[in-house]
Amino acid sequence: MTAKKQLSQSMVDFFQSYDAAEGVPSFEKFADAVGIDSEELLELSRQSLSVGRAYRRCLAILRDRLTDGALLRRYDPSFCKYALDSLNCAVVDSGEKAPLEVEIKIV
Repeated sequence: MTAKKQLSQSMVDFFQSYDAAEGVPSFEKFADAVGIDSEELLELSRQSLSVGRAYRRCLAILRDRLTDGALLRRYDPSFCKYALDSLNCAVVDSGEKAPLEVEIKIV
C-alpha cells in the first residue's frame, strides 16, 4: 500500500472515529495528528486521486456531524450553517448553489 493510500485511509478513519465528546473532527486536527501541515494536506488532496477522494469523504462526514449536531441542538445551528458555508460542505457536486430539498415525515 502506498503512503498516499495509507494517508487516505488514516484520514477517513480519523474522521469516522473522532470522539463526539471532543467536538467535530477537522482537517487541521488530522494534519496535526499525522505530523503534516494542513496546507500540505489540501495540496495533496488536489494532486492525488486517492487523497482527494478521502478528503471529499471526510467533508461529507463533517457535514453530517455538523448537521446532526444542529438538529439535535448540541451545536448552535447558526454556527453550523456558517461552518458548512465556509467549508463549502453544502455545495452540490454539480457546482450549483441550489438549496437542498429536505422532506421530514412524522410517523
